[in-house]
Amino acid sequence: MSVIFRIIYISLFATLLLQSCGGLDDNDFIDSDELARREDETISNFLSDNNISAERDADTGIYYTVDVENNDGESGGGKICGIYYKASLLEGDAFDEHNPDDGESVLLKQGSNAILPFGLDFGLNLMNTGETFTFYLPSRNAFGGFGFSNIVPANSIMKLEVTLDRVMSAVDLLQMEGEIIDQFITDNELNDLDKNPVEEVQSLTSGVRFKKLQQGTGSTTPEAGQQVGVSYKGTFLDGKIFDETVDDVIFRYNFDNDEVIPGFDLGIGQLQIGEKGLVIIPSNSAYGQSVRVIPAFFKPDLISSNVIPSYVGSIDPYTILLFEIELKEIQ
Repeated sequence: MSVIFRIIYISLFATLLLQSCGGLDDNDFIDSDELARREDETISNFLSDNNISAERDADTGIYYTVDVENNDGESGGGKICGIYYKASLLEGDAFDEHNPDDGESVLLKQGSNAILPFGLDFGLNLMNTGETFTFYLPSRNAFGGFGFSNIVPANSIMKLEVTLDRVMSAVDLLQMEGEIIDQFITDNELNDLDKNPVEEVQSLTSGVRFKKLQQGTGSTTPEAGQQVGVSYKGTFLDGKIFDETVDDVIFRYNFDNDEVIPGFDLGIGQLQIGEKGLVIIPSNSAYGQSVRVIPAFFKPDLISSNVIPSYVGSIDPYTILLFEIELKEIQ
């Protein structure tokens, strides 16, 4: 299925719990309360053995320490958060991390029900910018019965060190992405009609930009409910292709009927038959918060188990998308 289909929000927590098999043989089945008790005891003993003084949240069973405190920072609660992190098992080396040497902090939305492991969402609500916490996540607040080879076995307790680097609102994010898009337009000389005909870039609603690349033979643009047929190529700002139609395949859908991401519809609405256009779509008109999975190598298994949508495999939260589109038909 094409990734341009409109996002379908799902309850990650409920889906993961229902899909999880517990990672145990039928003869060794342990009910959830007993598993929770054993894991709590394991975490408590680990902390005691390592002389770590941690808080425990009674509702979730998550333990945490405040490693760097910043009472003057801005709360992450309900915000778009940029984080650095290191993920490991309770006793083991890190299996995933993202630090300042890797680039900007990764973005995710606290309170969005779109973060895996679940306990990270709980944790961000406690944090202020500039703070570093370490969270000890029971498996029910990590990945439950899902596992990945011997790197992260099923029912693993997860240790997650998190630094909250920045927070922003949806308005802040749109402004930031708008500046990035404007710089992309300048760097690629999209308004230089000698180098890039046919028209200059237009600003559409919600920060979407559109540039006509080729004149067509049609006389009208699509109307709501009409079926349109298009060919397209979807890329990121760095030019990497994440989706495209191939050969003579035509992608058909009902225009302006909530079937595809909003920015794609906006671009189609500017075209007549035979015309080509470039649509630059900020994340609010694409896949927005998407789903953040830590570690990312869990994504294929979670997609194949229908825990997360397929587009999550290629599109991270808050990603700007570009589409080159040709309108082939209107019916």
